[in-house]
Amino acid sequence: MRKMIPAMLAAFSVTSPSMGDHAPSWYDQKLAGYLLLFDERHDVVAVSDPKSGYFLVRSAECDGALLSLVLTRDRKMVSEMGFKVPNYKTKEAGEQKILIKPIPSLSTGKGVTIGDSPDQVRQRLGPPTKTKHTGGRKQFVELVYTWKSGKGEDETDIEETYTFKGGKLIEIEFFEGAGV
Repeated sequence: MRKMIPAMLAAFSVTSPSMGDHAPSWYDQKLAGYLLLFDERHDVVAVSDPKSGYFLVRSAECDGALLSLVLTRDRKMVSEMGFKVPNYKTKEAGEQKILIKPIPSLSTGKGVTIGDSPDQVRQRLGPPTKTKHTGGRKQFVELVYTWKSGKGEDETDIEETYTFKGGKLIEIEFFEGAGV
């Protein structure tokens, strides 16, 4: 156990704001029952929930310096992240297997839930840093919350994106990038 503590602390420092920073009230690291962490207990994973049709993907690049946690129904996105999506054919199919099992919840640790309206999200998290219209026909609205934690080499960019279609939350993505 003692040998694991330095590794755990290193992973924590890469994926969490420094103790001196005061995180904004919207900041969250829990999505669909999974944490935005990368260490011995929190590895890269993709889960497909057949009942809801949602995928949960935790990915890490650059030895954990870039982390993302995504809750989506977008099979193309999941495939492009390197996972083999069942019953989805594409030219460049992912290699990594997806676990087929129920996702514990379709909510964040702050209580934002798939299906919420933009107003419900703003009530729980406050005003976003920016609002964007995306998609080929600008059919999606994204509420984006951003924050820079730390200074210099210890700086971490933190972003949470809540994507809506037809006034309903359809996708949530958490991102943390050290030194980005």
